[in-house]
Amino acid sequence: MGRVWVTRTEGPPGADYEAGLLFRAALAGSAGASALIAIHNNASPDGPFEGPGSETFYMFKDPDSRRLGGLLVEEMRRSFGAFDTPWAGDRDAGAKYRLQEDGETDYYGILRRALVPSVISEGAFISSESEEALLATAEFRQAYAEAIYRALVRFVTTDDPGSGFTTPYVRTTDVGSGDARPSCQIPAQA
Repeated sequence: MGRVWVTRTEGPPGADYEAGLLFRAALAGSAGASALIAIHNNASPDGPFEGPGSETFYMFKDPDSRRLGGLLVEEMRRSFGAFDTPWAGDRDAGAKYRLQEDGETDYYGILRRALVPSVISEGAFISSESEEALLATAEFRQAYAEAIYRALVRFVTTDDPGSGFTTPYVRTTDVGSGDARPSCQIPAQA
């Protein structure tokens, strides 16, 4: 059906390599990708959540990105709901956008720079002990991979609109630049 490019791996023991935001966005565009999904796990939830508090951030002005975000939330909640654990989440968990102070520009650099429908997946809360324990299991990681796969297949083969859309509350905390940590080695990029 297609190909997947992994832009960050563990590398040699003790190493931390990262392909920067600009490189990842350019790679998706130049490869003619149908979509770009940045896979992450969240931290600092608002509190307990009834069911998986999975989130996606989509490109504010791109209806295809919004649809992909909704499909991904649906599939993550479907897969993760099979696990009996105390869940965490934000009050506005679901498919949403985050804007800069101008109210028009995507907050996250990968979404601003992408030339194809793109989303950021925040599948589980690594800061939640129960979800961190799930993430350590092969079964949960497989469920996560399957959720992404199903969402992508639906995205390219159907007109399903997705669901789980929410209106985000205003966030004032900075999440950082998105640039690599000082410990990361970033391969040369043109």
